[in-house]
Amino acid sequence: MKKIFWYFLQLLALCILLGALPIGSLLGHPAAGWSVFAVVALLHLSETLVTIPLAKQRNFPIGIAVLKTFLFGFTWWIPFRQGIMH
Repeated sequence: MKKIFWYFLQLLALCILLGALPIGSLLGHPAAGWSVFAVVALLHLSETLVTIPLAKQRNFPIGIAVLKTFLFGFTWWIPFRQGIMH
């Protein structure tokens, strides 16, 4: 059950990241879409400060950890840290 919850949150995080630009344009506010995208992207990139050491500790490929963190943010690395997901 916990895994399904985290997968759902990952889907939401990905939708926010990738959906911000088209939704902003469709609503006639492309700058708002770019702003949301930039904020989420910067937030996810800042989380690599947590995920890179975690990936090294668990012998997980750093490139994949950074990619998953950029796409999913904390919805990936928290269950990874807890051993729920890889």
